[in-house]
Order: sequence, then C-alpha cells, then structure tokens
Amino acid sequence: MLPSKLSWDFSKKNEYDDLIKKWKIFQVSDMKGKQFLDLVDGNNNPLELSYIKGGPWLQNFGHSTSLCARASRAIML
Repeated sequence: MLPSKLSWDFSKKNEYDDLIKKWKIFQVSDMKGKQFLDLVDGNNNPLELSYIKGGPWLQNFGHSTSLCARASRAIML
C-alpha cells in the first residue's frame, strides 16, 4: 500500500530498509568468510546496521573526523 504521492523521505526509507534486510541475510550466510570484521558493542553484541544519525558505530568516534577516517581505513584494509 503506497501513498498516492511518494515523498523523497518515504522512498529513501524504503530503499534503506531493503538494504538492511539484505545485510541481515548476508550476516548469517557463509559468504562473508572468516576474515570479515564483525563490529560489536561493549557487551559483544553485533551492532545493528542503521542509517539514522550515521549509524551506531559512527557515534563511538564522537566528532573526531580524523579518528573516524583512520578507523574506516583500518576496517577496510
């Protein structure tokens, strides 16, 4: 059931929700391999993927863009 007039926010939310569903399927699949870095919180629970306010793991870097850039590079290498 789509509203009669699609808004930008509504279409982006649907797009992000689809991506989050695909990410959750990937997380439990065998495709990610043993070298994949699972991001966890302080209680060793996996961080949930989110697009709200930059996502949960970006909040841990505060407002330091240099620290965020270094952590992103370390995660990607």
